[in-house]
Amino acid sequence: LPLNDFKIWFPKLLGRVDKLENGTIFDIRAVMGTDWLVIPKGIRLALGRVFYQHVDKGLVNNVHPHEIANTRPATYIKQSSQVR
Repeated sequence: LPLNDFKIWFPKLLGRVDKLENGTIFDIRAVMGTDWLVIPKGIRLALGRVFYQHVDKGLVNNVHPHEIANTRPATYIKQSSQVR
């Protein structure tokens, strides 16, 4: 797994999620848009796994799991703590 690719894409993912409107339901693929197609599969899998772990630990501001069941792809909601 080229670690440098992950270090490039993960901050981009976080930045794009940060710009989403409150109440937006999303998955990582949708957030990454057409870039998703150029990201190597191993990096895409790592992005999904690490993003989920960050959300689960509360490390991604105002993002919560949307579907609790094991859905593929995992969905999230951008929502401030006050709104939730």
